[in-house]
Amino acid sequence: MKCPSIEAPSHGMVSPSTCQIPSGVNYKTECMFSCNVTIGYQLEGASKVSCLESGSWSADTTKTICRGTEALAQWLIVRLTYI
Repeated sequence: MKCPSIEAPSHGMVSPSTCQIPSGVNYKTECMFSCNVTIGYQLEGASKVSCLESGSWSADTTKTICRGTEALAQWLIVRLTYI
């Protein structure tokens, strides 16, 4: 049984790349989410999911997001000030 391909959250990524194969992800595959923390995005939701025998993920992958933090807001203010 295969699980549906995972879409990376905005400002983030999913690894390994096999987690994003359009034809589906094999049973027992573990996929990790990460965010662009260098400019202030923080992961909310499951950081790791596993493909279950049922063909579903161990957690709702659509609920994992990269949320901007106060550091991101400060970074944007500095960048916009010097444009």
